[in-house]
Amino acid sequence: MNMVPRPAFSRSRVKRERGAAFLTLLALVSLAAMTVLISMLHGAHPAAARSDETMRVLAQAKQALLDWAVSNDTLPGQLPCPEDLSLIGTAEEGTAMDTCTLPAIGRLPWRTLGLPDLRDANRDKLWYALSPGFRSAPINSATQARLSVDGVPNSAVAIVLSPGAALPGQARPGGIPMIANYLEALNSSGTDAFTTRATGSFNDILLLLTGRDLMRTVEARVHNEIGLRLRAYFQQNFYFPYAAAADDGACKDRLASGRLPLDAGNCTHPAFPATLPAALPAFPLWFGANNWTAHISYQVAAGCVQSTPGTAGTDGVADCGGTGRLTVGSNAAVKASIATPNRLPYTLQ
Repeated sequence: MNMVPRPAFSRSRVKRERGAAFLTLLALVSLAAMTVLISMLHGAHPAAARSDETMRVLAQAKQALLDWAVSNDTLPGQLPCPEDLSLIGTAEEGTAMDTCTLPAIGRLPWRTLGLPDLRDANRDKLWYALSPGFRSAPINSATQARLSVDGVPNSAVAIVLSPGAALPGQARPGGIPMIANYLEALNSSGTDAFTTRATGSFNDILLLLTGRDLMRTVEARVHNEIGLRLRAYFQQNFYFPYAAAADDGACKDRLASGRLPLDAGNCTHPAFPATLPAALPAFPLWFGANNWTAHISYQVAAGCVQSTPGTAGTDGVADCGGTGRLTVGSNAAVKASIATPNRLPYTLQ
């Protein structure tokens, strides 16, 4: 009997077909995984964008508070009260209250700060908390931040807050805002305690303005005010004054390091008993009212004092008469320097 021959399949062909099937399955699994990943990314992107937008406006508000504080010609370092709620709905909405009981919390006084009507990513207005100690003199490097955050005392001078979307139980109908309809947990308590996290429903976002943030900015202005006056003194006298031994600003003969000599016009040297130098130009009233002298260190180089008076050069610029200079950091050519707690020394060369 004739047999019908069976087709012959080589082992190599079987392997090839199995390999092709495996690659097809792998491609399908990869495609499914990529679809899930893309879906997740698309879902996360709007939330990330909203968070970025909120952090941007919070940072803008914080910088405006710093700018307002340092440019205050009556009391540098002072911060505004929260928004005056009686002006809501008027052309002056966003203006700060003239006075407030501290600690204070309310809406950010965006108009007073020279800002547009800032909103977070949920289109809600920003809120603002202010520590005691930053509305009246003295305000200086020793003024302590008194807002606590997450149980840590002295964490912030001020806090800018985004309330986020309304949570269950919160109603925001407009008009005078009730703090509990915007902020949660400790943040709605009206005390000096705040939190960045809480159990249960919570979506507040906080940006802190610390004491160091504020004082680094204010001390930069203090440095500039002193530097201008010391340079003017040097141009008139051809030397820098000796330092003061105490906070009263009374300079002491041949004292090279100490406090700022506010009465530099009365500094004398034994070699020049009848000669009084030109005085330091007057400081603004806030300088004394805030007791800044107690927080400033002053040094003068041995080659730039009254015992080694300099002369005006051919270009009209005064120079020291001696060769001795101070070394401040890597700079070995410093004629005088001033230092405050939160900034690098200000040098005069």
